[in-house]
Amino acid sequence: MRPVRCGPLGLGRVCGYTGSVAEGGDPAAMASLPRCPTRRLTLPWCRVWVVAMNRRTMLKWASSLLALFSGILVAVPGCSFVLAVLRRRGGQDALVQRVLRLEDLPPGEPVEVPIVGRKRDAWTVYDQQTIGRVWLVRRSKADVPPEKSKVDAYSAICPHLACIVGLDQEDRRFRCPCHEAAFDLSGRRVPASELGHPNPSPRDLDPLKCAVVHDADEDAWWVEVTYQRFRAGARRRIPESV
Repeated sequence: MRPVRCGPLGLGRVCGYTGSVAEGGDPAAMASLPRCPTRRLTLPWCRVWVVAMNRRTMLKWASSLLALFSGILVAVPGCSFVLAVLRRRGGQDALVQRVLRLEDLPPGEPVEVPIVGRKRDAWTVYDQQTIGRVWLVRRSKADVPPEKSKVDAYSAICPHLACIVGLDQEDRRFRCPCHEAAFDLSGRRVPASELGHPNPSPRDLDPLKCAVVHDADEDAWWVEVTYQRFRAGARRRIPESV
């Protein structure tokens, strides 16, 4: 019998347990040996494990750990960069803008106006770009005082697949050139019985908040629109970033 010391010597913490093994590795003698209190292995196999843990295995483990840490060092900044770009793509929820003088909006006649703002394309920012379009309809007559005038605003984005809705002067309705969706001048979907084919739009035109405001510096009345985008293809209005 000779004593052995359990644990990967030089490779980790030694458990400090000392036992005896039979010379020649007699199976009957090994079966009666105590087990290591930290590794729960019969003592001779602790020593076998230490012998197997040679320099080549150590280099293999070290290389794997080095590759893992190198991957983490590259992945963390890369993920942060991509997430930062995605966050920059998200714009503001809504944009309030004065789009047209009230005197330039004839009663009952739809007028399309652009929404101008900052447009971001990944890492590039463009100022004074058209980011949307709005249809305005003045409901009140010309003799109504400006402070009592009523103007309706509708997003020009078709709720079907986000094409730009135009005005059909002959039929006096809004019409999408992409898939023939149609809306009356109040923004409601035209039924299939009048349209002659199914209306592909899942909902009416998206109404926008609109107000007639006075500019004291210019002493003029302006139509002010709160521009908002909504998700295309959905039956209910789901706001999206501008």
